[in-house]
Amino acid sequence: FIKQLEEFKPNIVLSDYAMPSFDGMQALELVKANYPTIPLIIVTGTTNEETAVECIKRGAANYVLKEQPARLGTAVIGALKEQQLRKEKEALDIELRVAVKEWQATFDSIGDAVCLLDLESNITRCNQTMKDMLQKPWEEIIGHSCCKLMLCPPGPEKDCPYQKVRTSKTREHSVLKVADHILDVTVDPVLDKEGNLSGAVHIVSDITRQ
Repeated sequence: FIKQLEEFKPNIVLSDYAMPSFDGMQALELVKANYPTIPLIIVTGTTNEETAVECIKRGAANYVLKEQPARLGTAVIGALKEQQLRKEKEALDIELRVAVKEWQATFDSIGDAVCLLDLESNITRCNQTMKDMLQKPWEEIIGHSCCKLMLCPPGPEKDCPYQKVRTSKTREHSVLKVADHILDVTVDPVLDKEGNLSGAVHIVSDITRQ
């Protein structure tokens, strides 16, 4: 059986449930262990519903009774379609992981500190420059208040560009003195399909030296 899996490379496996020296469950275990993408259908004369449920639980693509041969074609087509969808999903997942990795690398290469804010001014994502500026681990940045992390001085809300964005829904800019640094802060709104504010992109440049 293993030799046939390796050399013949079947698109699908049909197996009887019970055989003299080998059975469908053993076949299923070998397929799952060595070629998990190949679907296996149990074709048997056993009419025990519990057996059918157990086969499906352990990974069989389907369970067809020999007394209902008309179901076999439908079962095979269904299993192959499901296999194709699974392959397409896996390929898409790989593409998404690569895209996310590339996006993060680009995000981290930006020289300015950039973060994404939710409506409560909490940071939902930031780049490496922002992390270096804050000098804190990720778990103390993500989900926490931007104002508190940046140690913004108390003052009128009009000085905060994000507060201005809440009203204007357009790019706003401010120069703020934070501790011993002069920061050039730009905030761009993130709008939903209805044009409502759903967050913001927060860009910080340290212009102290300039």
